[in-house]
Amino acid sequence: MSPIGTTFRGMMAASNAIGPPLTVNNTASTGNASDLTVYTFSDVAIGTAAADRVVVIGVFLIGATGGHPTMTATIDGVGTTQAINDNHEGENVEFIHAAVVPNNTTADIVITASKGCSRCGLGVWEVQGGASVTATDTLASSADDPTGTIDVEAGGVIIGYATNSNNPVTTWTGITEDFDSVVFEDDNKATGASDAFAEADAGRTISATFTSGGSQEGMAVAAFR
Repeated sequence: MSPIGTTFRGMMAASNAIGPPLTVNNTASTGNASDLTVYTFSDVAIGTAAADRVVVIGVFLIGATGGHPTMTATIDGVGTTQAINDNHEGENVEFIHAAVVPNNTTADIVITASKGCSRCGLGVWEVQGGASVTATDTLASSADDPTGTIDVEAGGVIIGYATNSNNPVTTWTGITEDFDSVVFEDDNKATGASDAFAEADAGRTISATFTSGGSQEGMAVAAFR
């Protein structure tokens, strides 16, 4: 039986994976609707401590003045590596970052934007099994009901993070939804999904479909091994 929050695809093909298969587990989702440049999320759950644990974060920023923000982050004081960002309408950006964080089960996560922002959303996943912090493939989509394809290696994982301004219910395709929650006071929605894959899958379609129209829709997805 898989641990809570961990899903596997293609388990019958596990023997084809190179090295032990990774596992992925969503540990937290939250947000802050304040006008800030630095967002500090304290005592965030990051999973089971391990020397090779990788913590992956999905981040949503809305720039308060013209242009899309960039960002850096630390998790328990460890700097992150950016996998992907998706710039789209309304000065909104989704990011996926990763870092090896060996210690503790909770951590302060600090997001530092390049400019003042009006919102910051956060999703957190632990990846166990010796993943690299460098993504093996990425996907960004700013379409209505964002969608696209991504490759994942045998024993790898895919993590996705998407947003919408109109508080819809989200249906994920291609990976399993972890959370679908309103994290901002004015109905901005952040949603996340993930899966672990024992078998390689080339050109896997990942979609986040929203039940009601909105604006500022976007999705960032990364595969790790």
